[in-house]
Amino acid sequence: DPASGTDKATEMVLYFAIGALAGWLIDGERRARDRATREAIERHQAEAVAARLEGMVNLSRGLAHEIRNPLGGIQGAIEILAAAVPQDSREAEMAAVGVREVSRLDRALAGFLQFARPPPAAIAPFDASEVVRDVVALLGEQAQERGVSLNAPTSERLTASGDRDQTTQVVLNLVRNALEATPSGGTVDVAAEQVAPTGSVRFWVQDTGRGIPAELGQAIYDPYVTGREQGTGLGLSIAASLVSQQGGQLRHRARDGGGTLFWFELPKADAASEGGGPGLGTKGESNHG
Repeated sequence: DPASGTDKATEMVLYFAIGALAGWLIDGERRARDRATREAIERHQAEAVAARLEGMVNLSRGLAHEIRNPLGGIQGAIEILAAAVPQDSREAEMAAVGVREVSRLDRALAGFLQFARPPPAAIAPFDASEVVRDVVALLGEQAQERGVSLNAPTSERLTASGDRDQTTQVVLNLVRNALEATPSGGTVDVAAEQVAPTGSVRFWVQDTGRGIPAELGQAIYDPYVTGREQGTGLGLSIAASLVSQQGGQLRHRARDGGGTLFWFELPKADAASEGGGPGLGTKGESNHG
C-alpha cells in the first residue's frame, strides 16, 4: 500500500467509526423493534383484560338486575306478614329488621348498577350557582341537625357546560360526605367559581372534619374503598365517573388545619366575568399538586 502512515491511520479510524455507527444504528433498530413487540403484546393483553372485565361487568349487572327485581315483592310480603302480628311482638320487630335490610340491599344494588353503567351525560349550559344553592337548600336541615355550619358564598350567575342533574348529584354526594365527616361545631363550605384565565367553572367542597386516611390516597375513587365505617365505597367512584363523563376530573387534598377539600372543573358556556377562589390556584394545580 503506497499510502502514508497517516492516511492509513485515518482510514482505520474511519472504518472503526463507521463500524461503531452502524452497530449503534442496528442496535437502536433492534431495541425499537423489541419495544414495539413488547408494546403490541402489552396492548393485546390489556385488550384481553378489558374484554374480560367488560364481560364480568355485564354478568354482574345482569345478576344485580335479577336480584333486585324480586326485592320489592319480598318487602311487600314481609309488610303483609308484619301486619298480621301484634306490633309489639318479636315477630313484628324481626319484620321491621327484614324491611330495613331489603331496603339496604336495594340501595346497594342501585349504587352498583349506577357505577357499572352511569347514564350518558346530557351536555348543555346550566347555572352553576343555582346548583350550589339547591344543594344547600336540600341539605341545610341535615347540617343543622348535626350541628354543622353549611356555608355557600353568594355569587353571580355562572354558566357552565355540562349535565346539570349529574353535577347536582356529584355536589350532593360531596356535601353529604363532608357533613358526615365533620363533628358538631364544624364547618362545611361549598361554592362554584370562575377560574382565570380559562373561564372554566370550578365546584369545590371543603370541611373541617377528620380528613381522609393518608394510606387511601387516590384509591378512594376505586369502587368499594371507603374510609367510613358505614360507607358503601361507591359514592366517590360514581361521582368521579360522572365528572369524567363531562370532561372533568374529581380531585382532593388535605385541607390546612384539618379536613378535606374536593374540587372539579367544567368548561364555561359563556363569557362570565372572571373571579378568584379560596387560594386554590389556577386550574387547581398550584396548591393541589
